Order: sequence, then structure tokens, then C-alpha cells
Amino acid sequence: MLYFFRLTDIVPGYLAEPFFKTPFLKTQVGYYVGWLFFILFSIVAAMLYTIFLRRLKGPYPGIIYGIVWWLVIFLVLGPMFGMTKKVTAFPVDTLISEFCLYLLWGLFIGYTAAMEFTDERRREPQKALQ
Repeated sequence: MLYFFRLTDIVPGYLAEPFFKTPFLKTQVGYYVGWLFFILFSIVAAMLYTIFLRRLKGPYPGIIYGIVWWLVIFLVLGPMFGMTKKVTAFPVDTLISEFCLYLLWGLFIGYTAAMEFTDERRREPQKALQ
């Protein structure tokens, strides 16, 4: 949606950029491939969060997790693998939009993992009694 409303210059499938070129990623099939890569990336990131940070409570661990991933993608991996340009080459609205997207994405992963962990701990004693 950010790309569609021109709030970002980054193609939605930028995570697939090392494997596919930009002209393909701008096609309809390219959008689907980009979504698939983002879904797979999100699954891996959620698993990492669950393994290492699931016991942390509140919104801040997830927010920080999203910010760290934004920094990794846009400052390290993106320019290194050709997924994104250098941060200084983007307009401010692109940087803010993508930053907010990763912030909310991290918050979602953090809350989901924390809620699942605390719900499972509540259910465990009930299963043992039955």
C-alpha cells in the first residue's frame, strides 16, 4: 500500500531483489513474489523473536526489534545485496514510511509472541490436572 500511494520509492518485492530484477518485481507476478519473500522473512523473524525474546513483556521489545530489523535491512543487508540503495539516496518520506512499517511489524511480532507464550503458560497447569 505504501508503494501504491507513493509514500515510498521502494518496490514491494525489494527483499527478492537479489534473486529477481526490479522490472520483474514491478509486474503483478513480481508483487506476489515480493509478498511471498516478505512472508517468509516475517516467519523467520518471528521464530527468532520467539526463540530469544519471547519472555519480554510490553510493546517496547517488539518496537525495538522492528527498529533493529529496519537498521539491518536498510543500513547493512539492503545496500550490500542490492535490495535497496544507500539510506542517503532515499527521500525522507520513504525513510519515515519504511521505518514506521518496520516499527509496527516488530510490534506485531513482539505482541504475538508474548501473548502466545503467556497463554501457553496459563494452559499448561490445566492440561496437567485433566
